[in-house]
Amino acid sequence: MKKAIALLTAAAGLAIGSSALAAPTFIFSVGDQLFVKTGAVMNQYTLTDDITGMAVAPNGTIYATSASDTGSNGTTELYTLSDVFTSPTLNLVGDFLSFNTTTISFIGNQLYGFQTGGALGNDHRLVTIDIGAQTDSVVGQTGIFGENVGGSAYDAATDTLYTVINGNDTTAALGFINDYTVVAPNDPTQSQVGILGSRSINSGAEFFNGILYAILQSPGSASGLVDMTLGTINTVTGEFTAIETVLTDFAAPSGFPGARSVGFAVIPAPGAVALLGPAALLAFRRRR
Repeated sequence: MKKAIALLTAAAGLAIGSSALAAPTFIFSVGDQLFVKTGAVMNQYTLTDDITGMAVAPNGTIYATSASDTGSNGTTELYTLSDVFTSPTLNLVGDFLSFNTTTISFIGNQLYGFQTGGALGNDHRLVTIDIGAQTDSVVGQTGIFGENVGGSAYDAATDTLYTVINGNDTTAALGFINDYTVVAPNDPTQSQVGILGSRSINSGAEFFNGILYAILQSPGSASGLVDMTLGTINTVTGEFTAIETVLTDFAAPSGFPGARSVGFAVIPAPGAVALLGPAALLAFRRRR
């Protein structure tokens, strides 16, 4: 019996090790259009709402925020996104977000978001989002005036909450928040790491296996058309390095906010789980 368990554990370790080297699956949205890209294969789906932020919880659940007040009640929606490899579906968690929540990130099990619009003007504020209680609470104003936070991502290795600031070739930048904590003296002021070197009218970002991935939206060749470029960001210099332009002259959904809303998430490719048989996966879970 011990030998069998040892073999299962070794198989699980080999599967995980080999899959870690494979490219992950990238999920991004433009308005209500969702794209799921694994390697050279990219599928497109239509969602029931415009999405402007996405983040993956520690348990693997994908959360998404609405770009619009769908219920016309002064708040915006939080969803989960399920069945991404077969039939992506938005599942309503609650309609309670106080303002347009442009991007979200998990720090441990706590969900954070950046909000703007309405009474906030162009000044972003950092909030915590209580999924169970369906409330959001202000940590503080970030002091980002007139510069939209397109994406955010948390690096657990350095305990750093990064921001991707929209702008042109010389102003779009990688930043970070000095103090994201919900206890005093919380002072979530944004500081700049460096210029991306690429234009971004909106973006998304997420860490995966220690790499900061991002997707940048830029204008296409004509009005109403956008390009979407997938790449990585150097957290020391702020430089964006393109991997692939995944959409060229894509006809963005008409009107604001759908035309520029971008959600982005990174998850293991489906083969990373498929490599583990049920017994090996069970052995791996028991080790954790």
